[in-house]
Amino acid sequence: MAWKNTNVFQYQDYHNQKHLYGDPLACRRRLLKATGAKLDEYIDMQSDEDTLKREFADEQLIAAVRSAFELEPINRDTGEGVTDAYCLDLLRQFVEYYEAKKAEAGTTPTS
Repeated sequence: MAWKNTNVFQYQDYHNQKHLYGDPLACRRRLLKATGAKLDEYIDMQSDEDTLKREFADEQLIAAVRSAFELEPINRDTGEGVTDAYCLDLLRQFVEYYEAKKAEAGTTPTS
């Protein structure tokens, strides 16, 4: 029987047909690498009053998510791929998961 790790980020594929899994630390490293270590800065920039800054942040984050999770943009000939909105939602899910795990680890009693 295979061992199932409960500390793995689980998410749905674009078509909600199957579960996908990722090592949260590896995902975060890939996101950081893809953003030039500006992941948190771009996330914060998404709530900026300046529309151009928000659009720039979204563009950077979408590209980072595509890279980190190996997602292809929509192919205009076949319709295959994932939307920008899916990428931003996946990032939101990942950040919520990652922050919850960090908080959990911070409250875990030590021996």
